[in-house]
Amino acid sequence: MNTGRTVCLVQARSSSSRLPGKVFQPLPTLTVLEHCLLRLQKANVGPVYAVVPHDDQAIQGFLEERGHSFIAGPLDDVRRRFLMAAEVLDAEYIVRATADNPCVDPYWVQKSVEETIAQKADLFAYSGLPLGCAVEVFRTDCLANLRHGPEAADPSEYREHVSLHIKHHPELYRVVRKDSGSPQDITS
Repeated sequence: MNTGRTVCLVQARSSSSRLPGKVFQPLPTLTVLEHCLLRLQKANVGPVYAVVPHDDQAIQGFLEERGHSFIAGPLDDVRRRFLMAAEVLDAEYIVRATADNPCVDPYWVQKSVEETIAQKADLFAYSGLPLGCAVEVFRTDCLANLRHGPEAADPSEYREHVSLHIKHHPELYRVVRKDSGSPQDITS
């Protein structure tokens, strides 16, 4: 499968306000975060990296101990973390997943990347999948070259929610959502 220069980026931090350390919870032998990373690797669409806060020593140490790749950036600007990773990795497409979704489905990750490229979408996502199984795929240049105005004018929610500025401006970005049909069993 030709996936262009695609990378899978998992936003992760250990300082969750609702459930601190939730990414370290075991399920049963691997953690929530490890399940997410390994399932993305099974999709085989590109390298898999966690994007983590630069001051989050707990998660960085955890990833280093287990041999997982990561790129660190600012805690309060997740979009900047994604941009930094995309630049370092020379990514054309980004598969975005969150570390608290251990059931990311490799099949739907592959299909999402294929659809993004085929549809020439700026952002693509499937609907109708069980919560936690889907990902978003978007073009790196949609993060780097903001079509809606200067980054300095962005509300803080655009820094926290990586692709929200794309979704809020469908007149400027090609946003494609496709119904998955009947939800399938989650692949192993």
